[in-house]
Amino acid sequence: GQAIQIGFILIFGVLVISFASYQAFVVPNQNSEVEFNHNQQVQGQLQELRNAIVSSVGRATTTAVAVDLGTTYPSRLVAANPPPPSGTLRTVGTTDSGANLSVNDAVAQNPETADYWNGSQRNFTTGLLEYRPNYNEYNNAPRTVYENTLLYNQFRSANRTVTGQSLVDGNELTLVVLNGSLQAARSSSYTVDVRPVSTPDGATVVEPKDGRNLTVSFVSRLPAEQWNETLAGELNASQTDDRYVTNVTGESRGSGLYEVTLTFEQDATY
Repeated sequence: GQAIQIGFILIFGVLVISFASYQAFVVPNQNSEVEFNHNQQVQGQLQELRNAIVSSVGRATTTAVAVDLGTTYPSRLVAANPPPPSGTLRTVGTTDSGANLSVNDAVAQNPETADYWNGSQRNFTTGLLEYRPNYNEYNNAPRTVYENTLLYNQFRSANRTVTGQSLVDGNELTLVVLNGSLQAARSSSYTVDVRPVSTPDGATVVEPKDGRNLTVSFVSRLPAEQWNETLAGELNASQTDDRYVTNVTGESRGSGLYEVTLTFEQDATY
């Protein structure tokens, strides 16, 4: 009888140790994989959202994009899961009058728009859109940020672009500003409505003011060095081909923000 009891206790002890190991190591690893896969999925959805914002130029209709802010873990018969991970999608700086996109020294060729584009500085309030996940296991997950037609991931030690920029394409400048206020925090899906507020019927042709360079300035979380890399295909310091950006400069505004200025060559229209 004692042998049976001892055997039962040993078997029970092995089961307890096995379950504890499963709960402590296998479950977190599986949940970490679920969170990583969700992060890849939500980045794809944020690319769709970025494309909806950028393509709103010249469009009059609203576009709805669903973003899965959080996810769920697989159900388990014995082991326990932590609460389902959530995420936050919010606008930053869209209500800050100092977070502007500015155009300087642009003079319109068309008399109908020359009273507005007359070489004076024009400021447009804008901001960025940030997704911040709140995972239980995937601790190195990035914040994903949209700003100035660019989508990128912010890690603790580096930034990685997810999409290219469409701000500058040769001598065509597409200036899309982001207004409104959004704050959504949940573990389920959230639908973002992208509504064009002010879209032109067509392109406005401008040229630099006499003796000046047209410049475009904006607030960014990325320093000028990274915008230099992002705009490498448009940068032309020698001014010998169809690339018109002659310089990218920036200065820190504090709180992880930078004022970035793109300078364009003089002898061209935009």
